[in-house]
Amino acid sequence: MSGKQLLKEYNSIHKKDSERALWHLFKAHEERIIELLDQNLDDERFHKLFRQADITGNSDIDMAIWHLLHSATVFWELFEEDKKSS
Repeated sequence: MSGKQLLKEYNSIHKKDSERALWHLFKAHEERIIELLDQNLDDERFHKLFRQADITGNSDIDMAIWHLLHSATVFWELFEEDKKSS
């Protein structure tokens, strides 16, 4: 599944408020998030990048995404499912 498909699937599943907020941040920075998803990074590396690198061009947004990823469940289920099918 491509990064774009993963984001579309993520949006279609009912989520708690924090996952909805994460999706909106992903959508606002969709091009960059898809680039990362398409790199087939493992979950730890994908998550760490939001603390270690300038992903969105705004360190506050990167940190918000990092915190939301920390509490996400649905996103990580889809992420892992995608890795298993690759």
